[in-house]
Amino acid sequence: MMENNYFGQFGIFSKAAAESAKELETINTKLIEQLAVKNIDLFNSALEMSSQFGSLVGEAKGAQELVSEQLKLTSEYNGKVITTIKAATEIVVKSKDDYQGWFEGGLQAVTDTAQSIVPTAKTQTKKAA
Repeated sequence: MMENNYFGQFGIFSKAAAESAKELETINTKLIEQLAVKNIDLFNSALEMSSQFGSLVGEAKGAQELVSEQLKLTSEYNGKVITTIKAATEIVVKSKDDYQGWFEGGLQAVTDTAQSIVPTAKTQTKKAA
């Protein structure tokens, strides 16, 4: 009888572990997707700046204007990079709460399941003695 109850409890534990793994996968996927968007933003900014640098060569009226416009573009690009990095950092910081909630919920589920198995095993052992 104890074996049936133990296997039933183990099944509950296995189901909880699978659900926990699925929750972790969801958190990871969300984080990766959000960071991928920021990576694309950086890539697009670099392409845009490169294109604008190329246009400057043909449009600038002399070396001084070319250097001045290049500095301006570089400054704008740096601003976009910093803004994107800040946004990515915020995404990572916010994900900490998701991971912590997942960890605490999983830990509680494991503790509850373990406590439900142990008393059952002790009760069965006492009855057998």
